[in-house]
Amino acid sequence: MIKWLDRYQELGVEGLFDFPRSGRNKKLSEKDELLLISRIQNGAREGDEVSVFKAWNIRDLIENEFGVKYAKSSIYNLLKRLNFTRIKPRPKHEKNDKALMDQWKQKTLPEKYASVKREHPNQSIEIWFQDEMRYGEKTRIVSQWRLSGTSFSQTKQFGYRNSYLYGAVNPDNGEHVGLVFSECSTEVMNIHLSLISQGIAANHHAILIMDQAGWHASSKDLKIPENISILNLPPYSPELNPVERLWLWLKNNFLSNYTIKKNEDLLELGSKVWKKLNNSVVKSICHEEYLSFTNFS
Repeated sequence: MIKWLDRYQELGVEGLFDFPRSGRNKKLSEKDELLLISRIQNGAREGDEVSVFKAWNIRDLIENEFGVKYAKSSIYNLLKRLNFTRIKPRPKHEKNDKALMDQWKQKTLPEKYASVKREHPNQSIEIWFQDEMRYGEKTRIVSQWRLSGTSFSQTKQFGYRNSYLYGAVNPDNGEHVGLVFSECSTEVMNIHLSLISQGIAANHHAILIMDQAGWHASSKDLKIPENISILNLPPYSPELNPVERLWLWLKNNFLSNYTIKKNEDLLELGSKVWKKLNNSVVKSICHEEYLSFTNFS
């Protein structure tokens, strides 16, 4: 009490506030911290003797390359201060071609949009994305919240029954059209195209972007409605399709840690899952990634 009174008498009201504390000096200089950030961000390389950095690998790396020793517990504090967090990488196909994807985003899509706009000058042009998701008795297991120190088990199925969700979305406003069917074929794709066509507003024309699956990309029997123009994605580039994020959201929230009964109707299950969506949810999931390469429209 006397200490605070003395500070008040000496400094006034300002003396009642905590003063900045100097704290312990950082072990790594700012330059070394930047080098460390780059080293970790670029991942393990040949000679590191590991394929993925763990905390203790980073501790050894700092000691070997910067001559500074950290306790293992301090490494976690350092990584947090440097804004690192554990992130699971998005899988990509070995034939994924970033240069081709960049060309598609920067040239192919804008040119297609301009071409469709010229062909339909009196109509509003929308951009839609389409894809299919398999679901069924090969179920997924994901983490769940449980009290520390407890354990639990979850049945993982390896059955062979499956069905497919056909989905098309307009990430700009969240409009979406789905179809549940037991197979992937051109005939079913034609039904889906018809439903998408009905979901497009009057005096609007849609560019429908989809992958190069054989039942639509190369099929001569595909019936494309008059208010739709098709644009194929580059091969092996699902990250360009916002519908993939929608599938992940549905799987994580409604189809993970789920046991499908032998008498359960898979088509009914798919319909039930698709009905969990509304325009607001679809837009929130798909819109941000969509904007990253459609800001020309």
